[in-house]
Amino acid sequence: MRIKTLLAAAAITALTGSAIAQSTSAVGTGPTQGEPAQAQWGSAEEERMFQERAETWGGFFTDETYSELVPEDDFRAYWDGMSAEDQADARDVCEQVGGAPTNYRNTTIQMCQNMGLI
Repeated sequence: MRIKTLLAAAAITALTGSAIAQSTSAVGTGPTQGEPAQAQWGSAEEERMFQERAETWGGFFTDETYSELVPEDDFRAYWDGMSAEDQADARDVCEQVGGAPTNYRNTTIQMCQNMGLI
């Protein structure tokens, strides 16, 4: 009788521990349903570049992951609406992108190409 009780307790403990591990392993380890996925950057420099320009470059992309560009007409309208200073900054950055394209995702390169900068 005592062995059956110990086996039952061990089984319950194992199942409970497994259930707890499954429910807590997802906490803080990545996006959950309803949260945007994180961008997969080509380099730390690219990530920093977008973080520093999130407010001015966000209009070129469909979401916060900077993984899909808006349609061409919207893209052109957003570019045309940027200040001369922001356009000059984009030119400088896209020159860097063009000089080291392997450090950047295709979306970033396409953004610079759409601007006519590389």
